[in-house]
Amino acid sequence: MITLPSLQYFNPHFMSLSKSHPLWKTCGDNSFEVSKAIIQAKFLSGRYRTDKLLGHFNKTDGVCCLCSSGAPGTLEHLILLCPSLEHCRQNQFEGLKHNRISDISRDLIISTYKTSVPNFMQLLLDCSSYPPVIQASQEYGNNILNELFKFSRTWCYNIHVTRMKMLGLYNKNGRTISTTK
Repeated sequence: MITLPSLQYFNPHFMSLSKSHPLWKTCGDNSFEVSKAIIQAKFLSGRYRTDKLLGHFNKTDGVCCLCSSGAPGTLEHLILLCPSLEHCRQNQFEGLKHNRISDISRDLIISTYKTSVPNFMQLLLDCSSYPPVIQASQEYGNNILNELFKFSRTWCYNIHVTRMKMLGLYNKNGRTISTTK
């Protein structure tokens, strides 16, 4: 089976043709949560326009255009490693202290963050296929999935919006002006 690097966090073994993915089910009927889930789905599917992905089309080097580190503009760099987005990530962790989230979900987020970049990326992009989350939701119920997806949707969306603002591609109405960057 050939796997594409852009799909490394997408696990079709946990998908069903007869049920909606929890990414969508946990949004409920909240249109703002759905708009955040769309960004998260682009990240998960490898179709979010990172600098590395755009480099294939624009014939550029694909390095991150937000920071001066010279690092490849990968999804991992954008979501977890880019120094220019550190303040956004810190705000997400600060939000854990103030949000109504169970201790179990909070502990899963913090402990996964401390393990490795791939594990935390899996938690952020599709926690429903991450074994510790599967185990926790079996033990404590589906509210764990709801809380983790809300946290991860918000993380992904805030990273996206902050990036678009830094690139000057976000207007005052909160809409993306262009998706070429």
